[in-house]
Amino acid sequence: MSALRIGAVLGILFAVALSTTGTAHTANSTMATPAKVASTTSTINAAALKPAACSSAAVTAVTVATAGTYTLAGSTPTLLIGLNANGTLTGGGGTDCVVGGKGAGVTIAGGAANGDVCLGPSGVTFTTSGGSKCETTGAH
Repeated sequence: MSALRIGAVLGILFAVALSTTGTAHTANSTMATPAKVASTTSTINAAALKPAACSSAAVTAVTVATAGTYTLAGSTPTLLIGLNANGTLTGGGGTDCVVGGKGAGVTIAGGAANGDVCLGPSGVTFTTSGGSKCETTGAH
C-alpha cells in the first residue's frame, strides 16, 4: 500500500473514532407540543344575550329602545333593552324580557302576552296589573 493510501485510511479511522467516542452536550429541556391554531364561530342571538332571569321567555329578537318611553310593536318574543332615561318601557304581544336601564323615573310594563319578565335596577316601577303587566319582576 502506498503511503498516501495508508494516510487516508488512518485519517478515516481517526475521524470515525472521534465521532463515536466524543461527548455530546445537549440541553436538558423539553419542548411542549405547540397548541394548534383554531377558529371558532359563534352565533350571538337573542337567546344568548338575555339575562338568566329571563330563562322562561323564549325570545327570538332583540330591540334596543330608541327613547326613554318605548312600546314594542308586534308579537315576536323579544329582549327589549331600555335606555338610561326616564320613561315607560312596554313589551309587545309576545312573551318578552324587558330590561330597564335606569332606576327612579322608569316604569316597566310587560305587554299583552302572558309570561313577560321585567328586570330593572332599584327604584324602577313595575306594572303588575292590567293588560300590559309583568308576570315576573326582578333586579338586574
